[in-house]
Amino acid sequence: MARSLLFRRGVAPADGAHGKPNRRTDGGIMIRRIILLGALAGLTLAFLPADKADDTRGEVIVVKMVDKSPTEYAFEPNVITAKHGDVIRFVQTSTTPHNVQFKDVPAGTNLGDAAMGPFLTAPDQTYEITIDDRFAAGEHKFVCTPHEFMGMTGTLTVEAGN
Repeated sequence: MARSLLFRRGVAPADGAHGKPNRRTDGGIMIRRIILLGALAGLTLAFLPADKADDTRGEVIVVKMVDKSPTEYAFEPNVITAKHGDVIRFVQTSTTPHNVQFKDVPAGTNLGDAAMGPFLTAPDQTYEITIDDRFAAGEHKFVCTPHEFMGMTGTLTVEAGN
């Protein structure tokens, strides 16, 4: 009787009469508890509300960078309207290098490093910029630096408010 109680509680007999490893004494239960706690933590995080910054994210506006011909390139659409919180996603559609540079902007705009985005060189590469306090309300002219004179220009109108 004492021997069976010891096995049920996870304690091996002192004489080592039972040669099989006991899951409870080999850390098996502890590992299971850790896995269960990890799974519960993951589920808890999945149901928590998103960060407040995510709640303020507005509409995602997609602008494609397209090669119309060997000598004609374009942003499609090339006229867009956005408000603070919106995200402009520029999507490369070819292997011709394209970028976005904001050139003519309203007073009060301070884009810093965001004034010129990286060169995208492969299909489906993207460059995103969030319309935030760096953008003053008004018209912002943008171009693809190497293809500006081949028609690759656009206008972003940032609405006042927020």
